[in-house]
Amino acid sequence: MSRPSTTQRGYGYLHQRRRERMRRLVEAGIVRCARCQKIIAPGERWELDHVPGKQGYLGASHFLCNRSAGGKVGAAITNGKHRGWSRDW
Repeated sequence: MSRPSTTQRGYGYLHQRRRERMRRLVEAGIVRCARCQKIIAPGERWELDHVPGKQGYLGASHFLCNRSAGGKVGAAITNGKHRGWSRDW
């Protein structure tokens, strides 16, 4: 079984362009994490965070904030408690 392409996984050309634009702001030290609201320090690992279902973007998130949210969604799906969102509002 082959792995889906980057575009099929939601990380194609448009995602890469948007991430590059965001990278400049992150490296300037002026972007807050979309999850925890703390500044993402220049040089710190970060990701361009999708909304649930990958139908848009939340913005830049710390690597661990994004992965933690994804893990919670995965666990909720596994445990049959998924509501479609990665955090309670």
